[in-house]
Amino acid sequence: MSIFKSRTISIAGAGPAGLITAINLARAGYDVIVHEQHPDVGMRFSEDFQAIENWSSQEDLLRTFCRIGIEPNFYCRPVRKVSSYGPRSSTHVNFEQPIAYMVQRGCTKDTLDSSLKHQALESGVHLRFGSCLTESEADIIAMGPRRARTLAVGIIFETDLEECVALLLDDNLSPKGYAYVLVAEGRGTLCTVLYEKFNVGKGCLEATISRFKDLLGMQIRNARYFGGHGDFDLTRSLMVEHRRYVGEAAGFQDYLFGFGIRYAMLSGYLAAKSIIEGSSYDKLCRDSFRSRLRTSLVNRYCYKFLGQSGYDMLVRASGRACDPKQFWTRIYTRPFFRMVAYPLALRSNSLVRNR
Repeated sequence: MSIFKSRTISIAGAGPAGLITAINLARAGYDVIVHEQHPDVGMRFSEDFQAIENWSSQEDLLRTFCRIGIEPNFYCRPVRKVSSYGPRSSTHVNFEQPIAYMVQRGCTKDTLDSSLKHQALESGVHLRFGSCLTESEADIIAMGPRRARTLAVGIIFETDLEECVALLLDDNLSPKGYAYVLVAEGRGTLCTVLYEKFNVGKGCLEATISRFKDLLGMQIRNARYFGGHGDFDLTRSLMVEHRRYVGEAAGFQDYLFGFGIRYAMLSGYLAAKSIIEGSSYDKLCRDSFRSRLRTSLVNRYCYKFLGQSGYDMLVRASGRACDPKQFWTRIYTRPFFRMVAYPLALRSNSLVRNR
């Protein structure tokens, strides 16, 4: 019998990873308490739009939700058209199948975070807000990023622009990163994500706003600023004694473009599954998505050498692809010769991490 069955399971953190762990454990009959230091879920966010990628796996995201026991009764809008821009290039691509799903983060109605909170409560999970656990006190550590390896600065705003998803690659606006705009139903999120030179984030954001205004003819009203950071690390231990680390606390985030929500949810589900079945959490993660994370590390290593002309080549190549979604899926799942660079990529990331 599982060592957890006879006692309460304590989870530190009420983000998607922690809540999905809790939901699955509670439905299996476990007594679960989730401790969250903030007064509500989603307090790191500002009702901003975020995208959950649908290209990193052959399984559609809605099927993933069903498999891990989550009802998508929150704002979850399929993305079937993307405009991509390089320093001197542009392409506009329509997708037969969703390339991503747009969700909203925060504590208000229809956000991903609020929906997961209510699903957890309905499953019998106990939530304690304003309560903080140390790692040694928790069975599941889901406390989000440990350090800032990427910096995101952006605005949420009102606009008359029609539904739009746009991506911009330019080192002058987002050093070694990218910028994006997500617009739907008169609301928008604009953000630049920096992998280097965090000290110029404010200037990069202002330049990015100006560039997107020119590209999209976009009017911005009632803008509110926000910021955040991301973390990723393939070298972390997923378990210390009986404790399981999930989501960004485990370093699970796409190295190339920083997508992490899908990995957070999957790792939470697998942590619960390992407890329920008495199986190896490390093996479950390795079999489920470890190879994709390794590939994303190599993709990041290659991406940082592209430069401005390389970004233009990538934008044009994605626009010329016969199947644009499979173009990105292959980048994430079929690295072939790129994996020869994995030891170099891992060493390069280790050097950055230890600076």
